[in-house]
Amino acid sequence: MGLFDFLFPKKYNKQKLPIEIQQLVGYKKGELQWYELAFTHKSILKKEHRDMPGKSNERLEFLGDAILDSVVADYLFNSFPEHDEGVLTQMRSKFVSRKHLYIVAKEINLDLVLKSSLGKNDQSQSIYGNALEALIGAIYLDKGYKEAAAFIKKIMLRSDQVNKVLKSNTDFKSKLLEWCQQEKRKLRFTTEADSNLLFTSELKIDGKLVAKGLAKNKKQAEQQASKKAFELIIDQA
Repeated sequence: MGLFDFLFPKKYNKQKLPIEIQQLVGYKKGELQWYELAFTHKSILKKEHRDMPGKSNERLEFLGDAILDSVVADYLFNSFPEHDEGVLTQMRSKFVSRKHLYIVAKEINLDLVLKSSLGKNDQSQSIYGNALEALIGAIYLDKGYKEAAAFIKKIMLRSDQVNKVLKSNTDFKSKLLEWCQQEKRKLRFTTEADSNLLFTSELKIDGKLVAKGLAKNKKQAEQQASKKAFELIIDQA
């Protein structure tokens, strides 16, 4: 519930939601109009209505996108205090990418309730991710930010899911080792802890210092150094 609703309460018309939507959101009653709109792709509308605001799920998608960014950013900020804003931004981008949202949408069977006139061969991954964001927007309008955040955490921020996402293409040390093997280069890390128990890792390739990493443990320090070195190599390629 927003501040306006708190100051000026009104009676919402809570309706029993279709069973498919109940299974998605986890509750039985809500403002049905928002959920119906969330699953309305513009392709099923009459041509003259497709670009009219509020007829398809595009406005809800805009709202849900902002809420999703906020919830994921809050989760990462509090869960990974050792990472700077650059790393956190990269981490967030993985969670809100079209590819990942498509995977989550399929996992919760959102594709079964999406109304679209596009054939399966014409449907891109984006329409499912967009519908998921629209659903988040619908939950926000119906139940408020707290419930929208709880829904996001339930479907994509469980510890096993987070570990899986963050491990995908983020092991820069392994990437760098693979590159050095292919290029027949010698890779070496020198990692030491200081009096404040911060670890500094120096990364050398063929005896030349390429990058340094600083973190609260050895593994993270080596990953930071590997990331800097890997990005430097990619930029020069």
